[in-house]
Order: sequence, then C-alpha cells, then structure tokens
Amino acid sequence: MEEKNLENQQKGQEEEKKPEEKPRIVYHTLESDLKELKESGGQPEFESKGKKIEFDNEIKEAPQEVSEEAPKKEPAFLEEMPEPKMEVISPPSFKEKEEEKPLAPSKKKISSKLLIIILILGGVLILGGLLGYFFVYPNYFKKEEISETFPKEEPEEKPSAPSLEEEYVSLLVSPANLRSEEELSALSLILLRSLLEKEAGVVEEIETLKEIVIYYQNRPLSFYDFFRTILPEVMASEQNLDLTLEELFEKQLTVTLFYGEKAIQLAYLGLIKPQKKAEVEKLVRDLIENPNLKISLKN
Repeated sequence: MEEKNLENQQKGQEEEKKPEEKPRIVYHTLESDLKELKESGGQPEFESKGKKIEFDNEIKEAPQEVSEEAPKKEPAFLEEMPEPKMEVISPPSFKEKEEEKPLAPSKKKISSKLLIIILILGGVLILGGLLGYFFVYPNYFKKEEISETFPKEEPEEKPSAPSLEEEYVSLLVSPANLRSEEELSALSLILLRSLLEKEAGVVEEIETLKEIVIYYQNRPLSFYDFFRTILPEVMASEQNLDLTLEELFEKQLTVTLFYGEKAIQLAYLGLIKPQKKAEVEKLVRDLIENPNLKISLKN
C-alpha cells in the first residue's frame, strides 16, 4: 500500500511539473478567405442533412362564403308626385283704399289772439319761478351747512393691571431683607396655611427676615381677617368678652418669616388702639385658656 501511495504522489508531482498547453491562435486574412471561396466554388463546404420541403405551386383559394342578401323591398308608392307650382304673390296696393276713404276734416286754426295770451301767461310763470327761487326761498328757508364728519379713531385701550384700592403699610421700623407679595383667593385656613408654607419652602440665607404682603380682593389683607382665619378660636373669645377685634386693633397687618439656623419662625404684627391695652390682655388670656387652641397650634 505504501508503494502505491508513493507512485501516486510521484505521478501527481510529474503532472504538476508539465507545462500547460497554450491555446492555438488562428489568424484569418482577406486573401486566405478569398482563396478558400475560389477553391470551394463559392459554396459553403457543409451539406444540410434535413429533408427538403416541397410546396405546391398552385395556390388554392379559400372558398368564399356566399352571403344571402335580403331581397330589396320595392317602394310602396310608385306613382310620381307632381311638383309644387310656384305662385307669385304681389303686395296689395293701398292706392285704391286711400282713394275710397273720405278725407278727414281739417283742424281749426288757432286764432292769433289765443297764442298771444298763452305766451304772456308762460312768461309770467317763468318770471315768478325765478323770483321765488332767488329771493323768496333763501329768506324763508336757510340752507343747512353739510359738514362731513369722520369718526375719530380712538387708540386701543390696553388692559391695565388691577389697581389696588388701598396701599400696603408696613409696621416694621426698618425694612426687611426680602419682600414677597401673594394673592389670597378666599378666606380659608387651608389656603392661608398653604400660602405661608410655600413661602417658607423657598430657600434663603440664614438670619434673613422676609416680609410677606398678602392681598385679598385687591386690598391688603386686614389684621381682623387674618387673625380670625389663622386662629378660629378668637371668635369664641370675642363672644365670651363681648368684644371685637375692630374695637381693639387697627386694620394694618405685617407678616414676616425669620430664617434661623434650626427653624423658620412665623410672626404677625398688629397695632393696638389707644387705651385698649387692658382689653387686649383679657382677650389673650381667654384665648390661651381655650382648650381647642393647642389643637389648632399643633395642626
């Protein structure tokens, strides 16, 4: 087996060493082609092996179909119609009729006197009309002077910001570092607390005092509305002491936020009316003794 394998390997190496045969290139020239044609008698050297097809010289015409034409119908009337005769119509002459009509009676001539009277009356009427138009009419009927007036174009009014009926007055002796303005839509404890919490959520520097100006119905929020909304227990103390906040305090209000290191402190200021300090102390004492106040302050 090993000898056969060696022989096969040697044969393969010999086949690889054999040079590849190059394709043979045959060149044709015009002279060589002409010689070949003369030698072959001008005919191609190959013969067709197929069978000849014989054609009949006679061309048979296809039988034409005889179309049976319908018999022509003769006209029903064979009599010749006489040609219409032309009659010449001449316009009637009116001469005879005019001669037959009797002559109309001639109009009477207007007398010369009547013509003179008509002319005089016409002249008088014309003169009267002219005098009335130029002299009488202007004196009794004055001409109205017609003046063309055009509407003035008014400038468009721009919507202005709602004007405040009252100006805000701060109760601080020295102005605060910051100031913020807010609008309260309704006297509600929830809305008022959310407004104050929103302002307290704004990050500010430590030891900064911010003044909050609250508006209600285009006016600065009064001390009475603020105090009764933030602490509803005040109304019970007013009934117990038979007093009102309007009798004890001025309406000005100032609300502040102080940003301390540990907490943010809310403060609201009001003015006590003259000679009302004792009544205010009674009101505060009654308010502190109210058990519901602790619940409100905790909430």
